[in-house]
This record gives sequence, structure tokens and C-alpha cells, in this order.
Amino acid sequence: MLEALKTEEDDATKAIIARELPKLPATAESTAAFKAAYESLPLDAQIPPGVPALDSLTEAAGQFFDPSMIDWLLERAEKTKGDASDKKALQQAVLITVTKLAKPDQLATVKRAAQKYGSDLEKGLVASAESLLKACGDRAACYVEALQKPENQDRKNQFVGIKAGYMAAIFGNEQTRDEIVSRLDSIENAAVRFVAAQAIDRLSPKGAKTAVERLNAIIEKNAKSPDRDKALGDAPLKQVMYRLQARSG
Repeated sequence: MLEALKTEEDDATKAIIARELPKLPATAESTAAFKAAYESLPLDAQIPPGVPALDSLTEAAGQFFDPSMIDWLLERAEKTKGDASDKKALQQAVLITVTKLAKPDQLATVKRAAQKYGSDLEKGLVASAESLLKACGDRAACYVEALQKPENQDRKNQFVGIKAGYMAAIFGNEQTRDEIVSRLDSIENAAVRFVAAQAIDRLSPKGAKTAVERLNAIIEKNAKSPDRDKALGDAPLKQVMYRLQARSG
């Protein structure tokens, strides 16, 4: 995939390949390749079906779960040239991603960016993230609790659950992964469940046979449920299970 990205000249294809890189265990090489592809794309580049490529890659950048990317993303928000309305959309997308990634000691940087780029919506998300960061600090277990709290499954509070998933992945370890797996039945919001699946993936760079077995049991149980939303909500979980299975050998 990295070699294909180096030689690809079509903007849309390049963006699609780069978008897949965060699904691999992160390395310095894959991160550098992602950044190089991102910086090579013009602001008006699109991927099917007409989605702004840089907006899509900005969201995908969060799936590296790497807070050190914050300064680079904010630099791209400032330096990327193009149509004013497109640039504003990119800046707001960057702000959302860096808010997801920010650790407590990066909060001031994100708050400054919110004042510069954010609408009331983004500023509200930053405020929600700040409250969670102050409550949990660097404690992965605290973020796992927030990830599965009933109130954070509500759409109006879901960003707290999403942020908690990012922080659990950033501060966590294999034990954290197993805790997330054990709480999946409590994570009903589709967006929060998606991030929980990504956190499990991030915390399993070498695979995890036990986690695969437990994920498979959850997926099979939900497939038999009369509530079809349960099975539909497991689509990203199934993809993660297959990736963990492949890594486990």
C-alpha cells in the first residue's frame, strides 16, 4: 500500500489509498506517507461520491490515535490554500479531529484553535472535551467508564463518548482493550460504538485471539437479535475482528 501511494498520481486514488493507512498498525513510515499524500492534494480534490478528499483524510487522521499529529494538522489548516469556504470547512474538520486527539496538556492549543476556526458547534465540542479531560487526566480506566455511560449514548452527549474512546486508545493498553470489549453491550450509540471498535483495533497491533473470540460471540448474538440495528451496528466491529484475526496468525 505504501509503495502504491508513492507512485500514484491520480488525486482521488491517492486519497483513497491514504485513507486506508490508519487501519494498519501505525509506523513512522505509514504516518509519514499519510502526511505526504495529504500535503500533495489540492483543496478541491474529491473522492467518490463527491466528498472533499482533505476533509475525509482529516477525519481519517484521527484513527492513528496519535496526539503528536495535532500541530501538523493545525499547520495544514492554516497553510492549505484554496477557496475560502472550502478552507473554512477544512479548518472546522481539523478542529474536530484535534479535539478528539488532544491530551490534557494540549488542551490550550486546541482552545486557541477553536477561537480561531470554530463555530458555536465546535466550541461546544471543545468544552465537552475539556470537562472530560479534567475529570480523567491520563487514566484509561476513567475513559472506559465514560465510553459506556448511558448518558453518553444519547445523541446530544455522544461526543463525550467519542472523545472517551480516543483517550482510552491513547492512554490504554491490552487490559484497556479487554475492558472495552467487556463493555460493548453497554455502548449502543452507533458513533460511539464505531470509535470503541477503532480503539480495540488500535490496542491490538499484534492481534488478540481472545478478543477475536469475544467479539465473534457478540457479533453472533446480535445477528440473532430481533433488533436489526444491533446487527447493523456491528459492521465496524466485524471489520476490526477480521483485522485482529489476520494479525493473530
